[in-house]
Amino acid sequence: MKKDFKALGQLVKGSGAQVVFSSAPPVMGTNEWTNKKIRQINTWLHNWCYHQGFGYSDHSLIYRTPGLLENDGKTLSQKGKSVWPRVSKDFAQGFKLEVKGEGDKTRPNGNEPGGKGPKMGVKLGAQLKGIYTNAHSMGNKQEELEAIVQQENYDIVAITETWWDDLHNWSTAINGYQLFRRDRQGRRGGGVALYVRDRFECLEVNNGNDSVECLWIRLKGKANKADIMVGVYYRPQKQDTEVDETFYQQLEKLLQSLPLVLVGDFNFPDICWKYNTAEKEQSRRFLECVEDNFLTQLVSEPTRESTLMDLLLVNREGLMGDVKVQGRLGQSDHDIIELSILAEARQGASRTATLDF
Repeated sequence: MKKDFKALGQLVKGSGAQVVFSSAPPVMGTNEWTNKKIRQINTWLHNWCYHQGFGYSDHSLIYRTPGLLENDGKTLSQKGKSVWPRVSKDFAQGFKLEVKGEGDKTRPNGNEPGGKGPKMGVKLGAQLKGIYTNAHSMGNKQEELEAIVQQENYDIVAITETWWDDLHNWSTAINGYQLFRRDRQGRRGGGVALYVRDRFECLEVNNGNDSVECLWIRLKGKANKADIMVGVYYRPQKQDTEVDETFYQQLEKLLQSLPLVLVGDFNFPDICWKYNTAEKEQSRRFLECVEDNFLTQLVSEPTRESTLMDLLLVNREGLMGDVKVQGRLGQSDHDIIELSILAEARQGASRTATLDF
């Protein structure tokens, strides 16, 4: 469906016409999973229209008007057929979109995704400051990492390829931070870790599968704010498709309700993120997973020499502030990604739970 919208957008863009895309209506009487997918499509469509300069008409509430639809929840009733033309006309008259010139567009109030909320890349309000890097072995980099973290006052630190094992238990702590780690089992290398300020309340989510090198925490939101799922993932270059699919299944379950931020080294150097294309089948399958789950990839610069290996994926518009690629940790061949999450975290103790995947 997203490909159809994009293709249609290319056809009408530049025509000079005032183009308004309509939201997909909810379907009464169907299961909640179907309507959840419809809401996800509408969220993506709203964001896409905003960035493309198109209008967006969200009239889903109209479809919930009692008696407007037949019992099947899909077709207009006699009342609906008589009411709908008038409702549509009134709505259209109240909608105004002026195109003043290329790059200078005005939209109706509230047409911005999430109302007047922040857009991606805008730094404002309360935020959690963090970094991610592929360390390619923490080895002798621990002191440097601690110095950077303390100097910059980061709230969250995500690392892939720690290369830790049980012998490193004594040397991994950073004062003022709680450490969550998942070491590779049975062979050298790999491993992922997350440092979180010890004053924040968070819940470690155990995926229960050691074949996937990922780590998830559920960061509790402040007061009535939503919790946020934060994950770090390392995908070895020659990972089997079966392990890929296991990770995609885990990701889909975690995406069902909460805002999500995922960083990591995905090792898909053949992906062109500008056009969402890839040469290899496994890379194309990953792009399919990203699209099916309405994820947005926010890193636009190479992170290892001339390739974009390290990614930042989110499932909500307005969730992220600034994203920068800068510097390296020690002699690592990957650049550091600095990021800010536009959210407030609750203060309290951490604990661990298990999700049955």
